Amino acid sequence: MLEEIKKYKLASSLLAASAIFVVAGFIWAMVALQKANGPLILHFDELRGITAVGGIGIIVFVGIFGMAVVVINGFLAMALEKRSLLFGKLTAVLTLVFAVLLFMAFAVIISVN
Repeated sequence: MLEEIKKYKLASSLLAASAIFVVAGFIWAMVALQKANGPLILHFDELRGITAVGGIGIIVFVGIFGMAVVVINGFLAMALEKRSLLFGKLTAVLTLVFAVLLFMAFAVIISVN
């Protein structure tokens, strides 16, 4: 695996950035919401108001699930890089997009609470 990381630097860099976004968003959310009392607002809609509430366990689940997706997509991207340079890089880019969206979700949950 280390040889693949060295060989496919662009995909590896994108996957590392993805992991950083997920971990940074998770840590930021945990630090910002550690003193929150009661249920957390997870989704807010201007038309309907609060549509989803939950606890800190949901934040932990989302962080763990997000990191699992990045790791699985990392293995997939490295396997695809061996066969097709396009699909390996595409998987890495889409993983980065997913991680940025997850980071934004953490930011929104923090701002609402």
